[in-house]
Amino acid sequence: MKILSLILLLPLSQAAPIEVAKAQVPAQAQHKVKANRKPSADPVPVTCPNIRLDQNNGPMAHVAVRDQGSIGNCFAHVAAEVIDSWRFSHGDTNYPFQSSGMSLAFDYWGTEADKKPFSASTNLQDNQGGDVASALEVALKSGVCNKATSIEALSQSDIKDLFSKLQSTIQSEQKQAKLPADKQAPLSQDKTVTGFDKYVDKYDTDAEKELHETTGDGPLPAASTLAPVLRDADADAQLAKLLGQSCQGSDHLAVSFPKAREVIAFNRVEDYVLKDLRSLFARPKPQPVSLGICSQVLYQNEHYRGRTSTQAGGLTSECNDSLHAVIAVGIRQKSKTSCEYLIRSSWGKSCAGFGAGWKCEADTGSVWIDEADLVGNTQTYAVLLDDGTSQGAGK
Repeated sequence: MKILSLILLLPLSQAAPIEVAKAQVPAQAQHKVKANRKPSADPVPVTCPNIRLDQNNGPMAHVAVRDQGSIGNCFAHVAAEVIDSWRFSHGDTNYPFQSSGMSLAFDYWGTEADKKPFSASTNLQDNQGGDVASALEVALKSGVCNKATSIEALSQSDIKDLFSKLQSTIQSEQKQAKLPADKQAPLSQDKTVTGFDKYVDKYDTDAEKELHETTGDGPLPAASTLAPVLRDADADAQLAKLLGQSCQGSDHLAVSFPKAREVIAFNRVEDYVLKDLRSLFARPKPQPVSLGICSQVLYQNEHYRGRTSTQAGGLTSECNDSLHAVIAVGIRQKSKTSCEYLIRSSWGKSCAGFGAGWKCEADTGSVWIDEADLVGNTQTYAVLLDDGTSQGAGK
C-alpha cells in the first residue's frame, strides 16, 4: 500500500473509486498514523437501536459472506450483498442464488469504460475499483449472475491466469486486426491464436466438471465468441462486459430495487453523518448501509483518522489511496453517548487483518467499530429505502 506523507484534500464534489483488496492490507499495522485528533463523543446521551440484520431472519440473514481475495472488486461484492438483502426481504426465497460480485465487477468495468478505462491486467492486479451506487445502477440494467455458476466459481489463480492469457491474446489479435484482411489469421474455432481455444476450452471443461453443469459452455464464453471481441479496438471494455453478462437462463436474474440514496460523507459535517446513520437503522424496515471507508481504520483502530475536519472538508491522500467498501449490518449501544456498528467486509469469515481493538466475530468475520471512528473515516455511504425517498436524495 502506497503511503504518502503529504496531506491533500479531495475536492468536495468528487468521490474516488473504492478499491482495496484483501492482499493489500497488512496483517497488523507497521506503524500508527498520527492523524487529526478524533472529536470527543457527543456529550448528549443517545439511545441506539439494538439491531442485527444478519440474524433472526433479517434481510442479511441469508446473504453469504463474500471473499474478494486479492482482486480489487470489493465495491461489486458489497453491491451484490445489498441486492440480495433487498431480494430476500421482499419475497424472494431463492437463497441458493447469491449474486456474483465478480460478474457484476466485470459488467461495471465494461459499462463504465467511458468514465474509467478498463484494463484486463490492471483491474486484477492494481485494483482500479469502482463505487457501490454505480454498480447497483449497472445491475438494474443488466441483471446479476449466480455466484455458484459464474466466473466467480473459478479460483483466484485461475481467474488471474485467464486474464494474463487474454491480455497477451488481445495484443496478438489487435496486431492481426491491423493487417490487410487477406493477411489476417482466420477467426475460426480452431485457428484463433495457437493454444488459445484449447486454453479456453480447458477452463470450460474444468468449470463444468467442478460445478456439475449439464448444459451450457460453463462460466466462460466460447472461444468463437471471444475471438472477434479480442480484435476490437476497445477489446478490454468489450471483454469485461462479455464476461459480466456471460450467464444465461436460470443463472441470470433481472433485479428491481429503488435508486440508492447516496451521501458524500466528507461533504457533510460529521455530526450530520453520525445522526443520519443512526436514523437509517432506526427506520421500521432497515436495510444494510454500504460505506466507502479508509481501510486503515480496520487494522489501525482508533489510531487512524482519514477525515481532515469535523466540518465539510476532505480526506487525507493516504486514505484516498486506500478506500475500501464495506457494509454495516448491525448497530448497538456502546456507551451512554455513542453507538457502534457491525461492519462486514469482503475478506471472508476470518478475523485476520483486523486491529486488536475491534471486537471481531469469528463465525462471520464482521467487526464492531465505534461510530466516531467509522464516521471519521467514511468517504461515502449508500442505502436502499422502502419509502421511495431514495430516488437520488442525499447527494
